[in-house]
Amino acid sequence: MISRRRHLRLYFIGVVFVLVIGVLWARLVHVQYFLGNHYRSIADSQKVVSHEIKPVRGGIFDRHGRPLALSIRRCSVSLQPGEVKNKNGVAAVVSRHLGISGRSVKRQLRSGKHFVWLKRQCILSESARKELAGLEGVAVHREAGRLYPYGSVAAKLVGFVGVDNCGMAGAEAAFESELRGTPGSEKILKNGKYHASRYYRFVEKKPTNGRHVFLTIDVVTQELAEIELENAVEEYGAAAGAMIIMEAKTGEILALAEYPYPRSRAAARRDNSLWTIRSISHVYEPGSTFKLVTAAALLDAHKVAPVDSFDAEKGKGTIGSFTIADTHPHDRITFEDAFVYSSNIVMYKASELIPPDDFFDYIRMFGFGQKTGIGLLGESAGRVNRVKDWSLRTKGTMAFGQEIAVTPLQMIAAYGVVANDGVLVVPRLVKGLADAESGDIDKYKTVKVRRVISKSTAGTLREFCRRTVTEGTGAEAAVDFMEVSGKTGTAQVASAR
Repeated sequence: MISRRRHLRLYFIGVVFVLVIGVLWARLVHVQYFLGNHYRSIADSQKVVSHEIKPVRGGIFDRHGRPLALSIRRCSVSLQPGEVKNKNGVAAVVSRHLGISGRSVKRQLRSGKHFVWLKRQCILSESARKELAGLEGVAVHREAGRLYPYGSVAAKLVGFVGVDNCGMAGAEAAFESELRGTPGSEKILKNGKYHASRYYRFVEKKPTNGRHVFLTIDVVTQELAEIELENAVEEYGAAAGAMIIMEAKTGEILALAEYPYPRSRAAARRDNSLWTIRSISHVYEPGSTFKLVTAAALLDAHKVAPVDSFDAEKGKGTIGSFTIADTHPHDRITFEDAFVYSSNIVMYKASELIPPDDFFDYIRMFGFGQKTGIGLLGESAGRVNRVKDWSLRTKGTMAFGQEIAVTPLQMIAAYGVVANDGVLVVPRLVKGLADAESGDIDKYKTVKVRRVISKSTAGTLREFCRRTVTEGTGAEAAVDFMEVSGKTGTAQVASAR
């Protein structure tokens, strides 16, 4: 009886053992065969990570290939507070090399955060980099930085990048897609401590470096323009100033200077106006410089001839309920002389000869009330009211540059029409793009928008502008070594009442 019970017990144990083994084998088959790919992906995610390979950002150069912005290697230092045991030692070393107070480092160590940046985009010596990288919980990351060889020269046009090497303003932002390139990727194998091993990595996709941008500006001309503009603003006690030099036939901007100008590229300093290029974003009433557009419309539409005579009323004319004054009083003068000596009264009277819709069309044809298309961020279209919103005096006051808002870039483009035999071209800042690997250059072509006025009208206006400088209101702009043409303009500051 006892023997039989013993055999039953052994039999039972054997059955249980077989069942357990069977269950284990079944589970093993299920895990290995049916769930194998699932667990394999989990294992790979724990030991293999994908890492982005950042491309080298393209450079920015002037029209002659002088470097205005170049990519360099910088370091960023991070901290994982949870891995630091010797807090005082780490704080002392970090403070010494990064110029951060030890108290600030200790505060980060006590923050309870998993990851913090100690300093971004800094320059470290090789010995400092090695010492920091050897600290527990501290990592040194190699990152791309930006170097501007000409300092603050053309700083607004070139712009700057943020800590992540992305364009924030100027050409750096406007041509971000061309400059940044395409990232690549690599696989990195982690060791048993989940640290990336430098010996186990392979590239999945190579990065494509950014393209180089060649601007139309000449950095020497740009620097001279900035110096002369600053001198002029200080000499005459102006609050600010702008100077644009453009090749009329191509629309290429050779220099664009503004004062005050930024002394630093520090992104945190908004007061230096690095974020804003006022010549394309800020508007103003052009005053008498707009008489070029009025004269162009009247001459091209054959409403007046240069020799037509007008009564300038000795510099003080009453039109309806308001008075128009001239700084250079005359009796009867020709239309050409009215332009040369900048008569508001004559321009007002002459504007009565052209219908409002036709005058508005010429203004729009010159490009006012619309963006020039230069490609920089923040460009303003200015303001030109529709004819239906004009008052009885709008056409006349607009004839000498009031009741209209323009940008300096729009004005120089309009004068470019006269210099370019009546054809409007798009102002441009980029001469071409170059491939960083092959060196192949894609040159930007001149974009002719439309014919605004006839070639003969443009020639007549050039003579008007030449006489303005040789004998008219712009005589102080004359120089001995070259012929200068232009038009003076003094905008009247609008009253708040």
